[in-house]
Amino acid sequence: MINAYATLLTDYCLGVQDGDRVLVKSGLAGLDLADQVAAICWERGAIPAVWIQLEAGQRSMISNGSVSQWAGYYEWETMPIREWDALLTIQSPLNTASLLGVSTDRLTQFKSMDPSRSWFMSRSASGELRWTSCIRPCAALAQDAGMGTHEFESLVYKACGLGQSDPVGYWQGVRARQERAIACLSSGTHLRYVGPTIDLVFSTDGRRWINSDGRRNMPSGEIFTAPVEDSVNGRVSFDIPIRYMGNWLKGVHFEFKNGQIVDWGCEVGRETLDAIFQIDGTRVLGEIAVGLNDQLTRPTGLILLDEKMGGTVHMAIGASYPETGGVNQSAVHLDFITSMGEGEIWVDGKRVYQNGVFL
Repeated sequence: MINAYATLLTDYCLGVQDGDRVLVKSGLAGLDLADQVAAICWERGAIPAVWIQLEAGQRSMISNGSVSQWAGYYEWETMPIREWDALLTIQSPLNTASLLGVSTDRLTQFKSMDPSRSWFMSRSASGELRWTSCIRPCAALAQDAGMGTHEFESLVYKACGLGQSDPVGYWQGVRARQERAIACLSSGTHLRYVGPTIDLVFSTDGRRWINSDGRRNMPSGEIFTAPVEDSVNGRVSFDIPIRYMGNWLKGVHFEFKNGQIVDWGCEVGRETLDAIFQIDGTRVLGEIAVGLNDQLTRPTGLILLDEKMGGTVHMAIGASYPETGGVNQSAVHLDFITSMGEGEIWVDGKRVYQNGVFL
């Protein structure tokens, strides 16, 4: 299965070509997948490099590093994002809670210095940088999901279409189905999300819906855009918990007025949430999206998976993807997710989505 996964990532997701410089970033639990991707890159005539992300080192860097050390780290980290052709990030930690106990002030200061997001967004929008984020199922992620390792592995691989006889053809079919959903949402510009956890209105005038068909995230299965920044009004509660830099955020709720988050709270993680909102640009939505992957049937605590679940919507505070037409900038792009099993989406006064499915 690892070879099939690596082939899908290299050929379909990244579209690796002769001469490409490819960076593969991975945790220790994903080394088998990173190694196989690198091997296939060499076969395709590309030049791969594998960057291993070590959790103890990251914790010490944030806890003990100086501002000048952080600046040096970011200069080195952003170099391939500024200059290389393709980036694969493999989420595969040995410990998802490795940053617990680190000062939120240090986390905020470290994150606010990060220049890589603006480079990443601009080169992605121009097509200069091809990128994909994926998951190598591992014990730590399975434990967060409350699942056995093999059960979690089966869920991820099924959501990636790896059980299909033709995984690429499977994702081409996903692309076609999602284009029809985009046509529904693009039929107007005044949108309302309404349901037990949400009552939100916003405009998409001049904005573009993007079809996430497995070439940026694997697994994928979502469509997204950026709302007009000052148009968002209403309230939303997120019933699906997430992790941010090791810290759980549960029971989060926001209230919007003319695009700004004017009130917020949560059941778990208030100190972390308050710290996030100290970073420039985080009180504005940079993304709003609909999850459409019906192979993902339960929350796992992992944003990359849970935001794709069929019957959910998600929205990200912070940076917009420029290709959507969004203009908000921030060092942060953080998704929050809520279920729409009893929800509706209205476009220019017409209901196009009900109880988790498009009409």
